[in-house]
Amino acid sequence: MWRRLSEELKYRLYGKVTMDINAFLEIETKHNLFDIEIDGVQPWAYYRVELWNVQFCSEMLGLAAHFVKSGVIDTFFKNIKNIFFLAGRRNKRKLQKTDILFVSHERRVKSENIFECVYTDELVKHYRDSLVLEKPFKMEHLRPLQIDNIYYNDWLIIISILYSQGHRLLNTPKYRRIYKEVCDKFEAPLSEMSEAYQYSVDKEKVYLQIVRLVFEIKILSKYYKRIIDKTNPKLIVEVVWYSRYCMLLNEFAKERNIPTIELQHGTMNSSHAAYHFSPACGEIKQFPDYLFVFSEYWKKCVDLPISDEHIKVTGYPYFERQIKKYNSKSEAGTVNIIFVSQGTIGNKLSRLAVDLCERLKDGEYKIIYKLHPEEYMGWKTRYPWLAESKIQVIDSLEHNIYEYFAGCDIQIGVYSTAIYEGMGFGLKTYIYNIGHADTMRALCDQGYAEYVNDVTDLYNHIVEKNHQALQKGDMFWQKNSFNNMCREIDLLLRDKERK
Repeated sequence: MWRRLSEELKYRLYGKVTMDINAFLEIETKHNLFDIEIDGVQPWAYYRVELWNVQFCSEMLGLAAHFVKSGVIDTFFKNIKNIFFLAGRRNKRKLQKTDILFVSHERRVKSENIFECVYTDELVKHYRDSLVLEKPFKMEHLRPLQIDNIYYNDWLIIISILYSQGHRLLNTPKYRRIYKEVCDKFEAPLSEMSEAYQYSVDKEKVYLQIVRLVFEIKILSKYYKRIIDKTNPKLIVEVVWYSRYCMLLNEFAKERNIPTIELQHGTMNSSHAAYHFSPACGEIKQFPDYLFVFSEYWKKCVDLPISDEHIKVTGYPYFERQIKKYNSKSEAGTVNIIFVSQGTIGNKLSRLAVDLCERLKDGEYKIIYKLHPEEYMGWKTRYPWLAESKIQVIDSLEHNIYEYFAGCDIQIGVYSTAIYEGMGFGLKTYIYNIGHADTMRALCDQGYAEYVNDVTDLYNHIVEKNHQALQKGDMFWQKNSFNNMCREIDLLLRDKERK
């Protein structure tokens, strides 16, 4: 059955394999994976996104890791140093009763002289009776901030890692028991997934990751219950609901009838496991009660375990501010081109940028290569051809991407959220047809962008001199976004107070 189905799933788009998540959803429902409980933990909800993104999409589509990891010895010593660094972190704010508990995005953006969570900070400033939870970004917290009601949960991460790794290193009876239980319960569905996608999943790696999750969630759950009990919020607002920390909060919030909201933070495409569930899976207690999306367009991109009435079209306040702030600064007579990179496809995209640079005439065209923050460290070693080129490479947080969007005419990328933002600035958009570009098919079909297969294809499009966007991307961004968010939050707060 699954071998026959996989032939239909792996159809080709412009010669590229396209990932179809339906078999994955069908198998997880068939085996009731959300209901599997091991040592009091239901690990599937916490692991499924990582399994799909890394073991299937990344491996099958030939995507690289988001960033290059250090060697074993370097990583060992770095982790020891960072454990002491995090353990020494002191919070100025204590856990106390609050109206709204925010979970910010730890990868903050530099805005003038401060680092801002572009999703939550504006709301935090508006709702002063609130507290912000934040985990470290690459073992540190970006500062200074414009808010002071923040609580770092670094010590929770340390405890959970030490607890999990301690059991593994000592190979305790509990570790052996849980490992066997994981193998017994997940062997069959993993085999079916491998057959469906004609791809051999590294089962041993999956088993070890699930066991680690069980231990970490087990210890984290005790402390997250205390966080909920001490803060007793009327509402929780979060980013990246599928981080284990947000999922734990959502799980305990449901037990206490505390509404939870996720703010959209990126694209929600046809193969994003975090936003696609089978209708047969029922309620997912780790999933937030509400989802605030950028526009009506994004509601059509999801299959969620919540009702349509709980998906609110609000917009993206930070992006709306950037549109108003920046005006075009293009030099007269020069066509400015920006490449939007990501660690997963940066190797191939940077080579395309260099090849294009060598073909275009100096003075007529200028190429900017915007690295993803995960790529900043060590990019000259990973992409030496880019470092040796004439291309302007953006490799720090000193300037945000919107400054460059405002001054550019053309953008090239693969599947980044920033591509949609560039379209909001009216950029002519080309999608490089490599791994995971299939998720942008609807965008191209609807006339917002065009696929290009190689440097010759891209060069021919560019020298045609038609640099006007096929359609401007206004439909991806709801206007009056901040007021829309506040209106929905206020309604939920009032409803909570009445109860």
